[in-house]
Amino acid sequence: MKIAKNTSDVIFIFLIFIMIVGMGTGIALKPQKSFSERENRSLEVFPEPSVNSVLSGEFSRQLSSFYSDQLPLREELGYIYALSELSLGKRECNGVFVCDRSTLVQLPSKSSREREILKNNLISAKELQQRHNAVCFWAPRSSDVFEGQLPQVLHGLSAEARESADCQLTARMLDLISESEDPSEYYYRTDHHWTTKGAYTAYRLLARELGYEPYDEDFFRKETVATDFLGTSFSRSSLPKDMTVPDLLTLYRYDGDDSAVVADKTTGVAQQGLYERSALDRYDKYRIFLGGNHAHLSIELLPENQETREKLLIVKDSFANSLIPFLALHFDLEVIDPRYATVSQMRELCEQEEFGRTLVLCSLDTLSTERTVGRFLDIID
Repeated sequence: MKIAKNTSDVIFIFLIFIMIVGMGTGIALKPQKSFSERENRSLEVFPEPSVNSVLSGEFSRQLSSFYSDQLPLREELGYIYALSELSLGKRECNGVFVCDRSTLVQLPSKSSREREILKNNLISAKELQQRHNAVCFWAPRSSDVFEGQLPQVLHGLSAEARESADCQLTARMLDLISESEDPSEYYYRTDHHWTTKGAYTAYRLLARELGYEPYDEDFFRKETVATDFLGTSFSRSSLPKDMTVPDLLTLYRYDGDDSAVVADKTTGVAQQGLYERSALDRYDKYRIFLGGNHAHLSIELLPENQETREKLLIVKDSFANSLIPFLALHFDLEVIDPRYATVSQMRELCEQEEFGRTLVLCSLDTLSTERTVGRFLDIID
């Protein structure tokens, strides 16, 4: 009996040894990937050690991230993990709640740190509204929109940030969506963003606040450009594609949107048109709106005999990308994303330009996780 037990222990240790050596060899031989299309993020490559990074522990942290990001069969192992969680009766995978086969909802965080960031950003936003007559719109999260499909225990968690933000535009948008029989008209089922119809709804809600007359929905030509859109909620869930129903990606087109000049002030490169069609050949198809996120964009329509138009400053996150084509009908736009821009860029813009209005449009998630939002709002004079 003792011999049999010792033999099984040796076999177990040998198998573990083979697995560790095999994984290490696989990582060493496998070409390193610097970007994950599915996760839409940069992957850690092998870090360069230095005395400071080793002593501070930063090298160990980077090395751990490197092994995690460059693990062979990483995506397939993610499938196994997600499926095993579902097989155990759990409905949450990597912070994504699987409502059903077609609806995946990113859950809000329970972190006290995020509550502190939200509070500080809201203080900066209210001060900006008082001194600069700015308009603030905190885009609802998918957990707010699909709250009825979440367990009751998660409802309070979702409501906490909404109540703290105390934004009438947010409340009005949620009221409008709740009147619809199908919330997925307004928010993607596999992504955390609002759909183009959702962006159009935000455009109509902002009309009175920003002082323009919105165009009716039948003014726009609806063009479905993708039937296989799988967004950030799907990516985070690690679920296989055949377990999810993709979304439709639709544009609201109008004459002149393909002649707009979109200038990237960081790189100095300008593109023509509000849509980046090459994004349809990539995993992250939401990048069709303006080509994704940029630190600082300047956007102008160029119709014949155009009169000088009012300038609108937009401080935003990715939710604004699909809204901007609507606002470009009424304003010349300077667009700052505080997650990518530098403080010096923001200061320089405020010193050089005068704006008729300022719009701050971020999701409640960004407002709860990015301290840079408040820092940039404090700069605006």
